[in-house]
Amino acid sequence: MRRHLPIILVVLLTTVIVSLFGLGGHFGATRLIHAQQERQLHDLAALVLRRTENSVQFATDAMDQLQSRGLVGCAPSTLQSIRFNIYQLGALKDIRVTRPNGSVQCSALPETLEFDRVWPSRDEMSATADGNQLIFKVDQYAQTSVGVMTDVDAETSLVAIFALPPALLDVLPEELQYNANVIVELNNDQLLAALHPLAGTGMISQFDQFMATSEQYPFRAVLRVDARALSNWEQDIYWPIVSLVAALGLAVSLLISRLLLRPESPIAEIDRAIANEEFQPYMQPIFRLDTGQIVGAEMLARWVKPTGEVVPPFRFIKLAEESGRIEAMTWQLLKLALTQMKPLLSADKRFTISVNVTPHHFMQQGFADDLRREVHAAGVAYRQICIELTEREPFEDLGAAASVVSTLQGYGFKLALDDVGIGHSGLSHLQGLGANTIKIDKFFVDTVGRDATANSIIQMLVRLAHELHMDLVAEGIEDNQQMQALIECGVERGQGYVVSPPVAIPAFLDLFEQNRASAETPASVYVA
Repeated sequence: MRRHLPIILVVLLTTVIVSLFGLGGHFGATRLIHAQQERQLHDLAALVLRRTENSVQFATDAMDQLQSRGLVGCAPSTLQSIRFNIYQLGALKDIRVTRPNGSVQCSALPETLEFDRVWPSRDEMSATADGNQLIFKVDQYAQTSVGVMTDVDAETSLVAIFALPPALLDVLPEELQYNANVIVELNNDQLLAALHPLAGTGMISQFDQFMATSEQYPFRAVLRVDARALSNWEQDIYWPIVSLVAALGLAVSLLISRLLLRPESPIAEIDRAIANEEFQPYMQPIFRLDTGQIVGAEMLARWVKPTGEVVPPFRFIKLAEESGRIEAMTWQLLKLALTQMKPLLSADKRFTISVNVTPHHFMQQGFADDLRREVHAAGVAYRQICIELTEREPFEDLGAAASVVSTLQGYGFKLALDDVGIGHSGLSHLQGLGANTIKIDKFFVDTVGRDATANSIIQMLVRLAHELHMDLVAEGIEDNQQMQALIECGVERGQGYVVSPPVAIPAFLDLFEQNRASAETPASVYVA
């Protein structure tokens, strides 16, 4: 009797779950439609906010570029150069040189001064979260513009002025456009831009509001939608949702049945480990071969179980890749690494973290935007992140991959090709992808200095890297002899157990501090 008890329980449980889902189909469909509406409108508000943040970042980058080139001042030649930059960028209306109190000293396009209704003082401007910029409304006769002010020194500041075009706010579906409005406003309620203004003129007696507030900048995006229009929106999916709920009930019952009748599968164990953040980022130093100075690190995955057991990657990475879990694992590891490494990355702007990404993950739609969002949220410079692409798995469309590489490099990210020389495509990736760094596989490093063929291949890669203006990193260095042979071949950077195996981030930070304290010591001091 006990042998058949689980089957009886499964049958009863399936019957109860399917019955409950069937009875609750109506209520579930109503709640799901409402939740979907809220999610979509919150996402649209977030999209408007993200576009506005990108506009501010564009203006900030433009001013940073002017400062880096020494183009700050009111000399005619300087203003001419600034005007040329405005012409090239297109999105900016003007760049002005001001005093820190906000008063204007000169303008690249002085005719725009005639359109200002009011020019605020510094105490009327709103600071960003990091305090590096001030954001304010520029009230002009033709339209409202946005000003971004950054201090150059104690006596001079730069202000970039731009408008938020209607297209930036045009995110609403057609069914809601005449029953809603979209606005961007400062946290002090000053309006920066608005679209569909008819929705705010009294035609709406009751509306629902959806808001996204920037963590970095002092503004928010707000969507206001007529409640009556919202109640009639997307109701045609009611019956499909009811059917889906019934099917979901059956799926839940089958899932529970599987859990009751079968032990936990390896994939389920990985899912549980991801949910519990058991996968942890370990760091292996990347160092200069001549001095031993640590200049970066490669992020590697380790499974740290609650018992304290550390599982090496060869026991779970392949399964994670084959089951589609590697993407979620990679994002989780990157987020943890950025959080824990933030103090070092902020203190040393030349330090870089290399992150391994599979070609399949790399080619997923939205990868570049997701990466940019994660790194931006962590407050880390894009140029401090290097994406490593392995040649062990081929790209189905090399041209499409090159386009993603170009997009990431345009943001400032770096790209490295891993396993060069032993992968599927040989030198075609070097030619087609346009990466920043070549990583020499351990296969060649193992015999360098002892095998003339290995030396010749490495020397060829060194020459090739110089010709293509690429960096070169040798992997898997285990002893001083290999390191000396690589130096003689012209390799400048490497990683391997000769300095340190992959270690947890707290241990890596201690190692980095010790390495920095001994920066002037010969490289052999760092050899483990």
